[in-house]
Amino acid sequence: MTSSKLLYKKGQVLVDGQSEGQVLATNFPLSFWGGINPATGEIIDRHHPLSKENVTGKVLVLPTGRGSCTGSGILLEAIFSDHAPAAILLRQLDEIISLGSIVADEFLQKSIPILVLTSEDFEDALKAKYAFIDKKGKVKLQI
Repeated sequence: MTSSKLLYKKGQVLVDGQSEGQVLATNFPLSFWGGINPATGEIIDRHHPLSKENVTGKVLVLPTGRGSCTGSGILLEAIFSDHAPAAILLRQLDEIISLGSIVADEFLQKSIPILVLTSEDFEDALKAKYAFIDKKGKVKLQI
């Protein structure tokens, strides 16, 4: 039986909230527009390393989004259809991804937490199996 290690981090809160879930991690940017099916949560970008994985209910760890400003609309649709990630942990600020969760909170009264981690903490998040996020931006990673 392997033991797990817990790491405690603090992220810059872009969208607050409390969540937890299995980690789905990549070191490659992902475009939500054309990259995720908001009705199913499947990653449909066939050139992305996480192709065919599903983000629904998972803590998505990615460096940043990629591309179109319509990605915020895709995240909004995914939140509306209950196929969004449980949370998103980023390595750098991404206004487009954040906007989708902010608009969902405003219009649907539901959103997902989005935080930016330091480069060192992001590297730890890439190795995590499970993550817990609290409303103050504290992140507990199970490695």
